[in-house]
Amino acid sequence: MEKPLNILQVVPYFYPSWTCGGTPRVVYELSRRLAAMGHNITKYTTDVYDAAARVTEDMVGSTESSPQHFTADIEGMRVVYFRNISPSLAFKGRIFMGGDLPDFLKQEQDHFDLAHLHEFRTLMNIPFIKANIPFALSAHGGFTYIMGKKTLKKAYDIFAGNRLLDAASALVAVSPLEAAQYREYGIPPEKIFLSANGISPDDFKDLPEKGEFRRRYGLEDKRIVMFLGRMNPIKGPDLLIEAFGRAAYPDAALVMVGPEDGALEHSKKLAEKLGIVDRVIFTGMVSPVERLSALVDADLMVLPSRHEIFGLSLLESLMCGTPVIVSKNVGIAPVLEEAGAAVIVDCDDIDDLSYNIAEYLSRSEKRRKMVKAGRNLIAEKYNWEKITDDLVELYRTISGKRKEQTE
Repeated sequence: MEKPLNILQVVPYFYPSWTCGGTPRVVYELSRRLAAMGHNITKYTTDVYDAAARVTEDMVGSTESSPQHFTADIEGMRVVYFRNISPSLAFKGRIFMGGDLPDFLKQEQDHFDLAHLHEFRTLMNIPFIKANIPFALSAHGGFTYIMGKKTLKKAYDIFAGNRLLDAASALVAVSPLEAAQYREYGIPPEKIFLSANGISPDDFKDLPEKGEFRRRYGLEDKRIVMFLGRMNPIKGPDLLIEAFGRAAYPDAALVMVGPEDGALEHSKKLAEKLGIVDRVIFTGMVSPVERLSALVDADLMVLPSRHEIFGLSLLESLMCGTPVIVSKNVGIAPVLEEAGAAVIVDCDDIDDLSYNIAEYLSRSEKRRKMVKAGRNLIAEKYNWEKITDDLVELYRTISGKRKEQTE
């Protein structure tokens, strides 16, 4: 039996900061499975919770505290929460200040076999450029300049990003789209490791009772078209609202599930302008149980993103029995299309998106076939057990590089 690894995972936001998007969820699922396999997991993160609040010591049951950080045990993982200067600066400006992380890392780095850095352009990563620890880097869709702040991103790359890429032992891509972005930037192909995000089918064996979400929002007699994700312009909530307004299906409701992230006010005004404000519901952030309840009751889940490196919510939707319509700009879209597990659209073609919403609301047999194909695909390619096993092999290869350097 191979020796357990001492793994450091570094991510700007972590449990219970679910408003920060898919990255903390992915890292949480990966890390707790690594811990369950017997590996020793330490997490460096920050105390950002949302734009106005911090993760508090009471929230996570802190076991150790200092003015610049506190520590907790989360499902067998040691998690160090470094205190940010400002939650707003961290959440809105994406400036995560790791408190005394540099000194902390110097004291602890020899304890770890390797590190895995999650997100690319964060100040938390900079100490690893010269640290005595080999590391993998996952950009989680944040590698390109597509999503704004181009000047700041370029400045970061000049100051630290390019050196960080050189120092990394491996770049982990969650989809072929992200792997292509790495190659276009000049990353050698042999340095790129493809490892998709995943889900555990066991998490979907005990789903909420069908109809609970409908009753909560008074939608018992409505077909439900659902958007699930942060209300951010890059995810295209405005495109879906416009397409829904054109769809010839008057007894349907559009439910927008997810926290505000820059697009909520515009989305509400657009629904009012189109005269469909009485058919559009904005739930805001929901609990994990209510998230599943919404997916169980939806007739369609639509992800019209202008750019999305993976699309984990699509897999969750299929596991809940809800078919999906997805933009071709989503990283997982080609794989879903090949498997017959999704309808693929051009997010800029509002008429086509609108047509497919109406078409698939009325085609129950097509929806059933799509869901069946999706579940088969998930069992084959996107279950966490397989993904974690493959990553452990990468980790062992990376940890060997430290031995080579010290011999």
